[in-house]
Amino acid sequence: MQVERGGWRVEASGGVGGGRRLGPREAGGVEDQINIDEIKHPIDSFKTFNEFFIRELKPGARPIAFEDHDDIAICAADCRLMAFESVDDSLRLWIKGRKFSVQGLLGAELSSNNFIQGSLVIFRLAPQDYHRFHVPVSGVIEAFVDIPGSLYTVNPIAVNSKYCNVFTENKRVVSIISTSKFGKVAFIAIGATMVGSITFIKKKGDYVHKGDEVFVFTLLCLLCYELTTLNAQLGTNQDAFLSFRQFGYFSFGGSTVICLFEKDSIDLDEDLIANSERSLETLVSVGMKLGVAKGKRSSEGFPNLHGI
Repeated sequence: MQVERGGWRVEASGGVGGGRRLGPREAGGVEDQINIDEIKHPIDSFKTFNEFFIRELKPGARPIAFEDHDDIAICAADCRLMAFESVDDSLRLWIKGRKFSVQGLLGAELSSNNFIQGSLVIFRLAPQDYHRFHVPVSGVIEAFVDIPGSLYTVNPIAVNSKYCNVFTENKRVVSIISTSKFGKVAFIAIGATMVGSITFIKKKGDYVHKGDEVFVFTLLCLLCYELTTLNAQLGTNQDAFLSFRQFGYFSFGGSTVICLFEKDSIDLDEDLIANSERSLETLVSVGMKLGVAKGKRSSEGFPNLHGI
């Protein structure tokens, strides 16, 4: 189950297709769940269904909450979100894989010391969602680490199973962002079924401002199939990749990003925590407020706004 935030409608967990590959007829239904008015380019300009999935939005379609306040983190995607104050909470309530660990998630090249018992946020996309991811915090990219792996589904059924370890076994790319307000933040892009290539638009040493788009997930060629009807309608302009503060994007399918914060570095919004404690995903969009750097909530009294 999912609950709504900021005016989103409630829908069944798993999104369109429930983790299955969509055929042309089913894929047509995805468009019915999308706000066409906020898409930057006309629908008839797209040449392929996959390219439609990496569509850009018009400027201002996703306002960034408290854009000038680096001590406020934002939601990184239009997605179903789970937020936990500690890794232990995430294991108790949501991630059931027997082999999950922070070190396993980050891989052998990076130290997990900064993130032991830190806060953990899961951003999960369904096929109908806007498929571009944005950094939740401002800072400097310290590292990119590419970790090979499988492409299992990231559907909640798999995440909730003790027999699956999708977050530590799937192909993923880990970026470490050094911030002035939250310390180090790990931003992990996880591939999934039909989503195998992860391309980052930014590079090590770049400064990113919260809301910047950071990476791209691309459809595996071996899983491509002919969408005769939609191919006549959909497509994209390659220069469209260079706008809306890009950091990257996903192609066809759903996938996941996990964000790790250092222990005691962030106060996550209470509604997100409350829903997650009930094993309910919260529907959010890019730019909504995620949380405040520790100590800022009481002293500055920022309201819990969802869009601006």
